[in-house]
Amino acid sequence: MSQRLSKNTFKTRNPIKESNNTCVTKINIFLVGSRKVGKTSLIFRYATNMYSETYFPTIGVDTKVVEVETHDRKRVAVTFWDTPGDDAVRQSSNKELYSRASGFLVLYDVNNVESYNAVYDWMRLIENNALENAQVVVIGNKTDLRDPNNPVITKDDGVHMASCYNAKFMETSVCTQKNVNKTIKRMVTNICNEK
Repeated sequence: MSQRLSKNTFKTRNPIKESNNTCVTKINIFLVGSRKVGKTSLIFRYATNMYSETYFPTIGVDTKVVEVETHDRKRVAVTFWDTPGDDAVRQSSNKELYSRASGFLVLYDVNNVESYNAVYDWMRLIENNALENAQVVVIGNKTDLRDPNNPVITKDDGVHMASCYNAKFMETSVCTQKNVNKTIKRMVTNICNEK
């Protein structure tokens, strides 16, 4: 069941508490991709365990801090940087921000070829501006809307795209919550294991 909520007024399921022993590590994860691929919805779903069909375009860069527990039970304060879906050329003005990222979630809509093709531009921007050891996961989102008999972009297409950049790949559905928690927890665990 969908609820109408403003993305700026939601409470997280794992809010960061004011205390000196809350988190062992603090990391930054950037979400990039074309407009309407589900970047804001992915973080909204993860942070609140709720889904909203209302589209809220991101203007500027929004941040949301959420505590994530890794597979080995470390508590990590993750700042998610939700970037606007402007094309990658215009995003290049944020290159100094990209150097702060421990990881990137690069999203496309599995039903939108243009958003899939834009991943090449986003990956080029990451390659040129991010830290060398930044983790990258390419995410094919909105799998719940895919026509199983006539898919626009297949899972194999996504795997191929990610392998071109030595990135990990996941398919998600924010609507059904398929792989949302798994993707974020796995990425945070991998980042912490690299530190």
